[in-house]
Amino acid sequence: MKPLKVKILSILIFSVFCCAPSFAQANCRDRELRQKVTQTAKVEGVDENQLLSIIAHESGCRYYTIAWNQPGKAETAQSKFFDSVEEAKKFAQSLIDTKSYRVDVGIGQINNEAHIQPKGWSLEEILNPETALKRVSDVLKERGWAHYHSNNLTLAKKWQGKALAALDQVLGKVVDGAQPITRSKKRLGLLLVYGRATEVIKGCF
Repeated sequence: MKPLKVKILSILIFSVFCCAPSFAQANCRDRELRQKVTQTAKVEGVDENQLLSIIAHESGCRYYTIAWNQPGKAETAQSKFFDSVEEAKKFAQSLIDTKSYRVDVGIGQINNEAHIQPKGWSLEEILNPETALKRVSDVLKERGWAHYHSNNLTLAKKWQGKALAALDQVLGKVVDGAQPITRSKKRLGLLLVYGRATEVIKGCF
């Protein structure tokens, strides 16, 4: 390969890996998704920033995300992203059928053992973009933002910090006409202070 071609190739590779937007930003800035978040939050009566923070952290706003781990063994945690509902559903079901894993499904990483099976929900509705955000909202309303991930105070606090960091990455970013979420109108939990997300939920800690 000629020296000039090698140089150009090196620049391209550097640009892809060093200058690309973050995982959360690249997906959570999608105009259609942001519109769905706004609409779902309004219909379901949940805080828009809380909903966005959950999906930004849990899956990088990717609908077809599956994560799993052996019970009580956090070090075994793995995740995988798919291109369709059917692919994700098939893989999730194969994990569930082994009865060896705790499985989190979809854009909000809803746990199968804690929510999906007990509530009689289907993998389809957790993964389908038309219904996924409603189910995330259902869990949010039931558990509250502060304990969306865990009732364990230590784990919950760690999760809150990560969710706020993910939210901070995507707030105020505009792509293809999408409107940035600049402030929670209802002030139900997350406010922006000097352009950053600040947790103000009472009794979180």
